[in-house]
Amino acid sequence: SDQHPQPQAKPKARSPRAAQAFAMAKIAQRFLRVALTGASLGGASAQWMKGFMNSLASGSDTATIEQLVAEGGGIRTWTCGGTDDALAIKHISVEASALAVMVNGTLARELKGGTVRAKVNIDKPQKLSVAQHFKHVAATAFTRARVFSEPLCEHLGVAGSEEAAGGCAIPAGQQTLRFSFKRLPEMLFVGKYTLELRAADEEGQPVACVRGEFNVQPGKSKGLLRKLEAGCPRMIMENWGSFSSLYKVDLCDSTEKRVDVRFDKREGTDWEMIGHWWNFCDEGSHSVHMYRRAPGLWGPCDPAAEDPCGHMPCSQRMCKWCDWCEEDENIDYDHTCQESEEPSDCNVEEVYDMHPDSIQELCYEGAPGAAPVTS
Repeated sequence: SDQHPQPQAKPKARSPRAAQAFAMAKIAQRFLRVALTGASLGGASAQWMKGFMNSLASGSDTATIEQLVAEGGGIRTWTCGGTDDALAIKHISVEASALAVMVNGTLARELKGGTVRAKVNIDKPQKLSVAQHFKHVAATAFTRARVFSEPLCEHLGVAGSEEAAGGCAIPAGQQTLRFSFKRLPEMLFVGKYTLELRAADEEGQPVACVRGEFNVQPGKSKGLLRKLEAGCPRMIMENWGSFSSLYKVDLCDSTEKRVDVRFDKREGTDWEMIGHWWNFCDEGSHSVHMYRRAPGLWGPCDPAAEDPCGHMPCSQRMCKWCDWCEEDENIDYDHTCQESEEPSDCNVEEVYDMHPDSIQELCYEGAPGAAPVTS
């Protein structure tokens, strides 16, 4: 017999208020896509977007991520993997201050590499006003921007040498692996967050999957956005996995007259990072100049060599006459590897506002990143 299509029910009409909210949310979503694209290009667009997000969070209560997790009743965790996972998880513990999990279990096979992928989802609260819809779309966009993927060995802090291409050797058997979200959004919308960390080995086979859930509660002002307290210089947070420790060095009583923050590099890291408070000792200035440099910068070179600065892992470098070398009796060379232009990929400089005594308190894995004053 002939089949007659069944009539479809008409979609339920939205109320004028709901229709307005829906339209505003769509407009906000399109607007933020454009704005986020501009922000990814850096420069003036990124500065504008930063100001836009700050205006949305104006008047919001601030807190540390640890405080937010405690207010919401902690983090609930569970495994989201399958029977094919290499790690049979027995126990999961949480480090709330870093949004990190310690996963203990039995590893069925040796791991030599792989990837870790992380993502964050936020549940949309009910009965939002038009303005709250707009803020929610903005917060959701920046939350999703924290999705990342990175090499497994680097994420776990066990990457091998550069010759081993960042690989590692994690033997089969009982293991405790530490996974972290590394960087957090600068502001969080009130509501329930679901975090997911999924690891795969060097052949793409599943290793483990862990999910966590926590609630962000309204602050004293009852607003729907919570700002994380100003944190660690962004340059440090973006390169967190490349060093094992950081420490302050006070040189105020020396001829240098400055305070440094220095870093112990992990094996395989092919650049150097250091921070100088040039004017703290004499003037009390909180401006710290952070530098990310290629090793060998300002080191000796032979101008007659075919590629005298070829050992440096950057492109904008050349062997130049050293103006200051003759002034130092400990230097017996007159040419050094220097930047061929400024700024260059051999030396990135950013300036932040931070007291030197705060650096170790505010810089920890998962800390919010503070934006530079200038760069």
